Order: sequence, then C-alpha cells, then structure tokens
Amino acid sequence: MVRAQDMLLVAVEVQTWDSVPDEPPSGTDWLGPVILPLRCATGDLILSDDARCLDDIVAPAGPGNYTVQVFYAGREEAVAAYQAIAETIGKLPVPKAIAYIDENLRGVERYLLRLYPGRPGREP
Repeated sequence: MVRAQDMLLVAVEVQTWDSVPDEPPSGTDWLGPVILPLRCATGDLILSDDARCLDDIVAPAGPGNYTVQVFYAGREEAVAAYQAIAETIGKLPVPKAIAYIDENLRGVERYLLRLYPGRPGREP
C-alpha cells in the first residue's frame, strides 16, 4: 500500500538558534510544536529521506544535546489534494504519475524545524 505521505514532496526549513526561540514562527499558520530531544555527536547534521538530503546543517553549539521544535502545516490539504488526483495518477505510467504529483502537490505540506542547545525542559 502506498500512502500519500510517501508520494508527496514536502517543503522543509531548518533554523538553528543559539537559545530558545523567543518568537513564534511567522508566515504560515503553523501547528505545533512537537518537541523532540536530539543528541548530536559531531555538530554536523543531515536531514534526509530515500531521495533527498539537506547535509549542510551545523548545530549552533557544536556537539551536544539539543531541542528540536517541529512545526507543520498543510498536512490535511496535501492528503485531500492527493485523494482528489488519485484517479488521474492511477491511469498514468509511474514516471508520469510522479511528475504529475510533483507539479501539483510539491510543497503543499510544510515543516519548520527549530534547533537550539539544551535538552527539552533543561535549556541552558
């Protein structure tokens, strides 16, 4: 079974902060945040999936413990849009279906990751 989230190219922005962000994210009606701990052994981070990679993320305080705030938007819109075109793409050869999805749904689902030093609830 192929799920919609496996087919859609999402937009991701990664922000690094020296301390806990003191302002809400701007520009989109973000949902969240989901708060996650992260242990970074080297100070260099990579965000990737099976086909794409952001590999120039540098942890602001080098190796150590971090908190990641994950904000998201457009999830429901992306699923609805995918369902609306599912019949169309089902009739296309796979390469054309992928291109059609990319042209019509790229970036509908968005994520903002904010990374700052300190474990959740124990920021410096």
